[in-house]
Amino acid sequence: MKYDWIITVGREFCTGGADAAKELAKRLNYRYLDKVLVDETAEVMEVSKEMVEKNDETPEGYLDIPPHWYMDEDDPTVLLTDAARVVNAQTDVIMKYAKERNCVIVGRCADYILRDEPHLLRVFFYADFNERVKIAMKRYGLTDSKARRLIRKTDKQRATYYNRNTRKRQWGHPASYDLYLNLVDLGIDGAIDAIMERIDLEERIHGHQNGEKEQQ
Repeated sequence: MKYDWIITVGREFCTGGADAAKELAKRLNYRYLDKVLVDETAEVMEVSKEMVEKNDETPEGYLDIPPHWYMDEDDPTVLLTDAARVVNAQTDVIMKYAKERNCVIVGRCADYILRDEPHLLRVFFYADFNERVKIAMKRYGLTDSKARRLIRKTDKQRATYYNRNTRKRQWGHPASYDLYLNLVDLGIDGAIDAIMERIDLEERIHGHQNGEKEQQ
């Protein structure tokens, strides 16, 4: 690889997306950023890890909250919900890691937060709903009906959080990402191979464009 990449990973619930992201980071020797974002956000905010976890990727959190929404000029954070405070602090943590590059970031609207970064690859993992039900039943020991409810609830929460924060983008829609991969069909190794192929393609295109500029 010629460049230092930032790879963001969105995922439907119970696709195994976090496991795939972790394996991708391991293969690339990149930082894997998921729960560590919770830990560092709690440290920055000087609050408990439990408080951040409770408000992590919840629909009540908003990015770029307009100043005129605040009611207290002396302390503009006083009326922010806990979820909004978490998402704002977490954004700073994500941007800090982005400056260092070479990282795989799971969820948390990182693809939108870092939308102006060069060499950013936005990946989304999905899978057939019934396959995800089987995974949820096995992983959490749930009945079929409870697994279905949990998946729908979690997907809805992630979609609401993403759609509100990214304005015109739609969570889980292929147009919002560079790669849209069925993780159950491909498997982790197949998905990682697809990601590596896309990176190789992007680097060859970028190199070709640079060569044309030099010739002009």
